[in-house]
This record gives sequence, structure tokens and C-alpha cells, in this order.
Amino acid sequence: MNITCDVLVIGAGVAGASAAVAAARGGSRTMLIEKERYLGGTGTAGMFQYICGLYLNGDTAPTETLNQGLVRELVALFNKRSPQRTIKKIGRVYVQPYSSDDLQSTLALLCSAEKNINILHNTEAVAVTMRSPGIESITVKGPDNEQAISPQVVIDCTGSGEIAA
Repeated sequence: MNITCDVLVIGAGVAGASAAVAAARGGSRTMLIEKERYLGGTGTAGMFQYICGLYLNGDTAPTETLNQGLVRELVALFNKRSPQRTIKKIGRVYVQPYSSDDLQSTLALLCSAEKNINILHNTEAVAVTMRSPGIESITVKGPDNEQAISPQVVIDCTGSGEIAA
């Protein structure tokens, strides 16, 4: 079976989930492919504890993120789930602390709120079929089947760039 969508995002870490939410909010029929059973990517599997790059560095703790939109939504959801986890300074950088559970549930909440996102968990991209000037389809393999997805746009958030390569 060949599935069509406007935007195919491969990799559901912070970047991939955010890209999928942004695409869906823009009106695109979006598919989000994640090889694990959970969202969060390396931010979860790598057992990281902080997201950096969200705040302006300086002498005083920032009161808001550098950018608006999804970044602020994400931080607000973290703060709501775990108000005890406040901005922390490590060296010269202000970071947002989080737990793996908070990251997974926050990304799942953001994605599930969008009617234009279809998430395939435990699914991996296994082949790319090219057509000039770009990608014709991507074959994905899930626990029960293998299928081709024909997107208008592909966003590679795998971390390794394997789809882009």
C-alpha cells in the first residue's frame, strides 16, 4: 500500500516532533516516523537532562526563551509538569532541565493535539526511492508491515542524516 502525505518527518526527537507540529499547524497532512515506541529521540534514549540554546546567556537568569512559538510552549509544558525544575546555569549557558518522562509526555501531548499528524511508532525508514529532482517514496517497516510513503516534503530528523544522505 502506498500512502501519501504533504510532509514526512523521520525521527521524533525534539526537532522532529516540533517540525511535525509546525507542519500540521500550517495545514499539512503530516506523518511522523519514529523507530522507538516513544517520542523524544536522543533526548530520551541518551538520558540527557537539559536542553540548551533556548535562553540568552548573561549575568541574570532569563525570564523567557529567545524564540517564541513551540519553544515557549514546550518550556511552559515542562514547567507545568515539573515546576521544581527551573532554568539552571551551567558554566555560561542557561539550560532547561527536564526528565525523560516529561520529555516523552510533553512531545506526545503536543503531537496528539494536532489532527493533521499521524505518528507511526516502532517504524523505521528502510529504503528511499529517488525521482528527479527528489524523493519519490520512502519505504518504512513497522512491527506488522512494510509500506511506501510518497511525501511532498521530507524532513530528516534522524540525527544521523541517513535519509538526507
